[in-house]
Amino acid sequence: MSDDRPKAPVPRSAGAGPPRKLDDWWRKAESAIQEAMDEGLFDNLPGRGKPLVWDTAHDDEHWLANHLLKNAGYVPAWIEDAKWIAQEREALKEAIARLARDPAPSVRRTEALRVRASALNRRIDSFNLSVPIDRLQVPRLRFTLRPDEEAGQEATDTG
Repeated sequence: MSDDRPKAPVPRSAGAGPPRKLDDWWRKAESAIQEAMDEGLFDNLPGRGKPLVWDTAHDDEHWLANHLLKNAGYVPAWIEDAKWIAQEREALKEAIARLARDPAPSVRRTEALRVRASALNRRIDSFNLSVPIDRLQVPRLRFTLRPDEEAGQEATDTG
């Protein structure tokens, strides 16, 4: 009787070289898993003894990949950027507000904050191009020291 299963490319694995057939790959994988179990490497995993929770609310073709990445601690770059932008925006707004309260702000400090705001706005522009949906975009920061405007407010236009 012949084996009608398709032959898939097999990744290289540790040991005596690459497996020649898919069955060899499965045997190597099972052997490595069993060896790890024998060494107790799976004994203290989070959720041990609890049922697996399947999030069926996101039952699409990418669910498993996203689930694995999330559990591995991976965060998409645009989410990390959003956190950095929010922190930098708050810090910059506070620095601009302090400068605006100064009766005689130095030109050097003013220009340093203007450059920092410009860099933040460039990062925001780049971020806004990378987010998966428009409603996640972040407004640019407007640099102002005028007393009738709130320091570091959001820009009303994109220019």
